[in-house]
Amino acid sequence: MHKKAKWLISTLLTLITPAALKSQSPEGQNPHGISIESLCSKPNQQQIEMLIRYAEERGVVFSRNNCTSLVKNILKKGFFDPYKQKFLGLTSDVQKPPLMLAKTWKKGNNIRGWWMSEKFDGVRAFWTGRKLITRQGHPIHAPSWFTESLPGQALDGELWISRKQFAKTLSVVLDQNPGTGWSEVHYLVFDAPDLSGVFEQRMKQTRKLLKTMNLDHIRWIEQKRCNSEKELLNFLNRIEAKGAEGLMLRKPGSQYKPGRSANLLKVKSFQENVGTVIQHLPGKGRNQGRMGSLLIEMDNGIRFRLGGGFKDAERENPPAPGTRIVFKHYGYTKTNKPRMASYLRLDLEI
Repeated sequence: MHKKAKWLISTLLTLITPAALKSQSPEGQNPHGISIESLCSKPNQQQIEMLIRYAEERGVVFSRNNCTSLVKNILKKGFFDPYKQKFLGLTSDVQKPPLMLAKTWKKGNNIRGWWMSEKFDGVRAFWTGRKLITRQGHPIHAPSWFTESLPGQALDGELWISRKQFAKTLSVVLDQNPGTGWSEVHYLVFDAPDLSGVFEQRMKQTRKLLKTMNLDHIRWIEQKRCNSEKELLNFLNRIEAKGAEGLMLRKPGSQYKPGRSANLLKVKSFQENVGTVIQHLPGKGRNQGRMGSLLIEMDNGIRFRLGGGFKDAERENPPAPGTRIVFKHYGYTKTNKPRMASYLRLDLEI
């Protein structure tokens, strides 16, 4: 650590005062009501260390003079952005729900007789019997009309608007002040963890329950038997051509067990991976004057340029260095770089 950084820690170290959490005046504050001026005058050790790293990633040295601009950039991140949550110290009391998580299907796996369904590109949502929460345990502020008819038992599903509308869905669902956008959202249910029995029994009971409720915005995700790998791949090609994200496979006769499970598989024609934005690289031609590609570092340390998959708005305002992103690719080159990689979305642990 730099000598200047050590000096800053020793001279600035203290807890954030209650004044930093007030939201009476808009000046010097952000939508979460935190006084940036107070935070910069009395940051705690974790915040100082995070600011030092954040500044170094941008080629500057953290100081009192640039603290305000650095904090403002951090606070611009999404509310559930893990970096921002850690910076504000908002993650300690959040308890994740006991979700069953999928592994990835590989060719050659025997999936004859398994249940297959569309994989929806929405926001995973767990109904506890009283409230909706994200896979990380954060509350989802749905309007009362959306949840008032949900049962007193747990449901596992996806909040979804339509295909290729993940960003819109995310914006609506994670807004702390639910707006009119919720009229487009559906809660697509695919399991009921509280119910005993195997998947077919849980499916039968839950379908019957949702049919009785007769609500357009709450639906059961239809399941179809898979008779062969050929049928699986044909179904995958058809729905991906319509803009779907992929397929899900569920093993017949399986229990709902929290954690990563071989009884639940995701199927896509491409691979997904995550990486960290290191640098913005300038564009040429139609991208002159804005971001042309990103220098990405994968978790194994390999770096590569990512230039495909970006919308014009994302090139004008690209993910900041240090941001985690998700990209798709089709295997790897001889140098272990992702082949035909393109940008998908931010890697948000919501």
